[in-house]
Amino acid sequence: MASGFLVAKFIAVYAGPTGMAMYGQLQSFVNGINGLVTNQVGQGIVRYTAENKKGDNYDLVSRWWKAATFLLLLLIGMFFPIFCLFSSELSTLLFNNNNYSWLIILTVSMLPFNVANNLLLSVLNGFEQNKKNIITSLISVIISTSITLVMLYKYGIEGGLISVAINNAIAGIIVIYRVRNEKWFTIRYWFGRTNKKHLKNIWMYILVGVVGAATGPTALITIRNMLTESTSLIDTGIWQSMMKVSDAYIAMIITGIGMYYFPKAASIKTSEEIKRLTVKTVSIVSIMVVFSAGTIFIMRDYVISLLFDESFKNARELFLPQLTADFFRVVAYVPALIILAKGYFKVNMLLEIFINILLVVSSYFLIPKYGALGVTYSWLITYVIYAILIFLFFLFHIKTLNKSCLNA
Repeated sequence: MASGFLVAKFIAVYAGPTGMAMYGQLQSFVNGINGLVTNQVGQGIVRYTAENKKGDNYDLVSRWWKAATFLLLLLIGMFFPIFCLFSSELSTLLFNNNNYSWLIILTVSMLPFNVANNLLLSVLNGFEQNKKNIITSLISVIISTSITLVMLYKYGIEGGLISVAINNAIAGIIVIYRVRNEKWFTIRYWFGRTNKKHLKNIWMYILVGVVGAATGPTALITIRNMLTESTSLIDTGIWQSMMKVSDAYIAMIITGIGMYYFPKAASIKTSEEIKRLTVKTVSIVSIMVVFSAGTIFIMRDYVISLLFDESFKNARELFLPQLTADFFRVVAYVPALIILAKGYFKVNMLLEIFINILLVVSSYFLIPKYGALGVTYSWLITYVIYAILIFLFFLFHIKTLNKSCLNA
């Protein structure tokens, strides 16, 4: 959270609202690339590691790791030349000019290290080695944030954009160093023969990631372009500053949920245990979000002056709808993890497509009337509906488990 706020402040000072908008565009592209190749695979690794771990015997769980490595290398081999070939077009899409094609190539060149970062942290999560996971992530955040701040200070927005492109790769190098002495960190557990079952199951997680990458970041890029055309790049940067505040404190909460809840949820078999764990997690998360969002709202003027500068003062009116949407977004994340942990891949993909289409369509109608405020209204509408749908499907999952127990 501190990292997000520091970076936001430096962008505001050294790049202004326009730089904030550009930074947000590249961040969405990086998130899309990672979602396309690595993010959801990490969830699969957490799940199958948690379900199949047996002390120091890694042979069973390594079958999933080998399947993930094989498929991810295949994807990198496919996507790298495509993104390089269309780097100019992607630069134009993101920044309205093709001068940053080199940045696109740099970003995709970092993919192998991004993959290493995601997979290795997921194994630590699956084994519930939380202390090593937390310390490794902490070191990564400190180093990557320091690099970002130095780059912004010395080179302005271009330095900040370079740091976005390479930060996940830096994290990958750090996590490799941190796990180098682990017994499971050997070639034979990550490369070798696997079978169709493991490939198919890991592929389904990749497919969920592909859908997420094709919808989520694309939706945000589309909304920024719509907002820029309807208002200005400055207004887009102001909205991006509000997103930066949300992402900073939400990331802290979501990271905790993923580390604690997901591996436990993946290994639970009975409805009573899942209900108990989910109610406990939702209760804690709700209190944390209300407290965090409430504090930020009360201190919003101070937050704007502390994190940004006077050119961002119009962000004040965005706080209430955005922070309210954040509550539904984070609370819904808990049952959404259950849906993913238990392999409801089609449901995940359909919901992902639906909410991002809803986000873009509602923004399309609300931006002309309300400007940047319209995007936050759209955000709120979308995540209220998403929360309702995800909780309804969670209840369906509980009923399905109850029937299975009765039949057994």
